Parts: sequence; structure tokens; C-alpha cells
Amino acid sequence: MFNKFILFLCSFLLILSSAQVFAERPLLKQLSGRSTAPAFEYPDLNDKIHKLADYKGKPIVINFWATWCPPCRKEMPSMNRAWKHLKEEGIQMLAINVGEDEAAVHVYQNEHPIDFPILLDPTSESLEAWRIRGLPTTYIISPNGAVAYSAVGPREWDDTRILDKIRALKSAEPVIKEAPKSNDKSDVIKTGMKEEVKEKSFTDTVLDFFK
Repeated sequence: MFNKFILFLCSFLLILSSAQVFAERPLLKQLSGRSTAPAFEYPDLNDKIHKLADYKGKPIVINFWATWCPPCRKEMPSMNRAWKHLKEEGIQMLAINVGEDEAAVHVYQNEHPIDFPILLDPTSESLEAWRIRGLPTTYIISPNGAVAYSAVGPREWDDTRILDKIRALKSAEPVIKEAPKSNDKSDVIKTGMKEEVKEKSFTDTVLDFFK
């Protein structure tokens, strides 16, 4: 419950942020490429199970969202337009709904169709595994499973500059390296998306959210 409250608060702050703040953000934040994407196994709206391993060998756009989230709803039309381009190029897109039951997602899908697969994470377990601090959050995974880019907040996903960065991953795969070890107990060494990070206060987390 506390995690859901933090997620809602961060998403609410995202809604209140000014257009200038968004304009100053990079289209995609390039990551180190040393983190592997956390494995997952979620059903879609037809009860088909999707695993991250199913898509190994191709770039993947993974969007974390919720129906109650205005920025999520704002960017979905552009994600549908992007999907029309990317699906023909061997690039996968997935929308992982966080913390809602299947019925709520079905209602949204009937009213505002999402053209690419919607996966369900009703227990919100992905929040911790993917270090999600607000919705929408999107990660771009390279063909070898490395996390190449992230985007917090809505984007125009059919922007050719974004599409070209995603396409480029088909021929340029980041090298995954092990995170350096540390004897400092103030550091938290984590696996997968949970790279070596220092513990942060809630205030620091919210401030980082807007960087």
C-alpha cells in the first residue's frame, strides 16, 4: 500500500510539472548498458503468458502504466503510432499495467484500444524490480537483454528521433558488465535493474524524479 501511495504521489507531481521541465529533458535517458532487464512472467488480457525471454534477440520497448494515470493516457496514442512502424521491423512493444485488476484494464481497452500487448501485474511487483518511481515509466531493452534507455513521464513515441534510437539497437548492442563490488555498507548492491546505488531519502527520490 505504501509503495502504491509513493507511486501515486510521484505520478501526481509529474502531472503538475511545467512544459518547460519536459522540454529540458532528454527524449530518452541513455543508461550504462551494464544492467540486465529483470525477468518477468505476466499474462495478457487473453491469459497468454509472456516472458521477457520470449523476446530475446530483438529490441523491446516496455511501458509501465495505469489506467488512472493521465500522463499514461496522454502518451498511449503516440505509442500506438510508434507500434505501427516498429512491429514491421522486428521490434517489440509491451504495456505492463501496474496494480490494477483485469476488469479495469478491459474497460479501458474497450474505450481506448492499445494495439500492442497489454500485460497484467496486479500485485505491483514490478515497481521494486524495475525501480519505478512514477508512471508512466518506459525502458528500452537491447537485443542482448541490456537496459539501454529509460524515459520517465510521457513522450511522443512516434517522434523519428526516438524511433531512430530504438532502431539503432538492432545493430549496436551494449556490453553487459558486472557492477563493481563495494565493501561500504552504505551501498546497496542489487542485481538486474538494481545496480549499485546508495540509499536515498524519499525527498531525494522525488527530486531525482524531475532531473
